[in-house]
Amino acid sequence: MTRTPCDICTYSGPVYLDALFDAKFLYALQYGAGAKAMLPLLSNMGITTPTGYSTVSLPDIWIVTPMPKEGLSQAQLDAVDLAHGDEPAGDSGKTIKDVIKETYRPKDEKEHEYFLRRFLAS
Repeated sequence: MTRTPCDICTYSGPVYLDALFDAKFLYALQYGAGAKAMLPLLSNMGITTPTGYSTVSLPDIWIVTPMPKEGLSQAQLDAVDLAHGDEPAGDSGKTIKDVIKETYRPKDEKEHEYFLRRFLAS
Protein backbone atom coordinates (compact mmCIF):
# COMPACT_ATOMS: atom_id res chain seq x y z
CA MET A 1 0.00 0.00 0.00
CA THR A 2 3.01 2.25 0.35
CA ARG A 3 3.82 1.83 -3.35
CA THR A 4 7.16 0.32 -2.45
CA PRO A 5 8.95 -1.20 -5.42
CA CYS A 6 9.74 -4.87 -5.00
CA ASP A 7 11.25 -7.84 -6.73
CA ILE A 8 8.64 -10.50 -7.42
CA CYS A 9 9.78 -14.05 -8.15
CA THR A 10 7.17 -16.48 -9.43
CA TYR A 11 6.92 -20.25 -9.36
CA SER A 12 6.23 -20.31 -13.10
CA GLY A 13 9.50 -18.54 -13.90
CA PRO A 14 9.19 -14.82 -14.54
CA VAL A 15 11.00 -12.45 -12.22
CA TYR A 16 9.83 -8.84 -12.04
CA LEU A 17 12.39 -6.33 -10.77
CA ASP A 18 11.37 -3.02 -9.20
CA ALA A 19 7.70 -3.93 -9.62
CA LEU A 20 4.77 -1.95 -8.25
CA PHE A 21 1.42 -3.60 -7.60
CA ASP A 22 -1.48 -2.04 -9.49
CA ALA A 23 -3.37 0.52 -7.42
CA LYS A 24 -6.69 -1.29 -8.12
CA PHE A 25 -5.53 -4.18 -5.98
CA LEU A 26 -4.18 -1.91 -3.26
CA TYR A 27 -7.35 0.18 -3.10
CA ALA A 28 -9.49 -2.94 -2.86
CA LEU A 29 -7.42 -4.10 0.12
CA GLN A 30 -7.40 -0.68 1.72
CA TYR A 31 -11.13 -0.10 1.45
CA GLY A 32 -12.20 -3.60 2.49
CA ALA A 33 -13.50 -5.08 -0.73
CA GLY A 34 -15.24 -8.37 -0.03
CA ALA A 35 -13.98 -11.78 -1.03
CA LYS A 36 -16.04 -11.79 -4.25
CA ALA A 37 -14.49 -8.51 -5.35
CA MET A 38 -10.98 -9.59 -4.40
CA LEU A 39 -10.95 -13.00 -6.11
CA PRO A 40 -10.60 -11.70 -9.69
CA LEU A 41 -7.92 -9.26 -8.55
CA LEU A 42 -5.91 -12.01 -6.84
CA SER A 43 -6.06 -14.16 -9.95
CA ASN A 44 -4.92 -11.37 -12.25
CA MET A 45 -2.90 -8.84 -10.22
CA GLY A 46 -1.48 -6.03 -12.30
CA ILE A 47 2.14 -5.02 -11.80
CA THR A 48 4.18 -2.28 -13.38
CA THR A 49 7.92 -2.60 -13.89
CA PRO A 50 10.42 -0.24 -15.51
CA THR A 51 9.98 -2.29 -18.71
CA GLY A 52 6.18 -2.42 -18.83
CA TYR A 53 2.94 -3.79 -17.43
CA SER A 54 2.17 -7.42 -16.65
CA THR A 55 -0.14 -9.53 -14.53
CA VAL A 56 0.56 -12.26 -12.02
CA SER A 57 -1.64 -14.61 -10.04
CA LEU A 58 -1.25 -14.57 -6.25
CA PRO A 59 -0.74 -18.37 -6.03
CA ASP A 60 2.13 -18.01 -8.54
CA ILE A 61 4.07 -15.54 -6.36
CA TRP A 62 7.00 -17.23 -4.66
CA ILE A 63 8.75 -14.31 -2.95
CA VAL A 64 8.33 -10.56 -2.77
CA THR A 65 11.41 -8.59 -1.74
CA PRO A 66 10.82 -4.90 -0.95
CA MET A 67 13.34 -2.53 -2.50
CA PRO A 68 14.22 1.04 -1.54
CA LYS A 69 11.85 3.60 -3.07
CA GLU A 70 14.82 5.58 -4.37
CA GLY A 71 16.27 2.46 -5.99
CA LEU A 72 19.72 0.99 -5.52
CA SER A 73 22.74 2.87 -6.80
CA GLN A 74 25.71 1.12 -8.33
CA ALA A 75 27.75 2.30 -5.33
CA GLN A 76 25.29 0.60 -2.96
CA LEU A 77 25.43 -2.62 -4.98
CA ASP A 78 29.24 -2.50 -5.12
CA ALA A 79 29.44 -2.00 -1.33
CA VAL A 80 27.58 -5.24 -0.57
CA ASP A 81 29.62 -7.84 1.28
CA LEU A 82 28.88 -11.00 -0.71
CA ALA A 83 30.09 -13.13 2.21
CA HIS A 84 26.63 -12.55 3.74
CA GLY A 85 25.27 -14.69 0.92
CA ASP A 86 26.83 -17.72 2.64
CA GLU A 87 24.72 -17.18 5.76
CA PRO A 88 21.85 -19.61 6.46
CA ALA A 89 18.45 -18.77 5.00
CA GLY A 90 16.22 -19.78 7.88
CA ASP A 91 16.10 -23.43 8.90
CA SER A 92 16.12 -24.82 5.37
CA GLY A 93 19.78 -25.80 5.38
CA LYS A 94 20.26 -23.51 2.38
CA THR A 95 22.30 -20.33 2.21
CA ILE A 96 20.94 -16.98 1.09
CA LYS A 97 22.97 -17.47 -2.09
CA ASP A 98 21.23 -20.83 -2.70
CA VAL A 99 17.78 -19.31 -2.21
CA ILE A 100 18.55 -16.42 -4.59
CA LYS A 101 19.68 -18.91 -7.24
CA GLU A 102 16.53 -20.98 -6.73
CA THR A 103 14.02 -18.12 -6.72
CA TYR A 104 15.51 -15.55 -9.14
CA ARG A 105 16.75 -18.25 -11.55
CA PRO A 106 19.76 -16.35 -12.91
CA LYS A 107 20.99 -17.30 -16.38
CA ASP A 108 24.66 -17.19 -15.36
CA GLU A 109 27.00 -16.42 -12.45
CA LYS A 110 27.19 -12.71 -13.28
CA GLU A 111 23.40 -12.39 -13.05
CA HIS A 112 23.38 -14.52 -9.88
CA GLU A 113 25.82 -12.10 -8.25
CA TYR A 114 23.72 -9.12 -9.36
CA PHE A 115 20.53 -10.60 -7.86
CA LEU A 116 22.38 -11.51 -4.67
CA ARG A 117 23.70 -7.95 -4.39
CA ARG A 118 20.16 -6.55 -4.92
CA PHE A 119 18.74 -8.79 -2.23
CA LEU A 120 21.49 -8.07 0.31
CA ALA A 121 21.44 -4.32 -0.38
CA SER A 122 17.66 -4.14 0.00
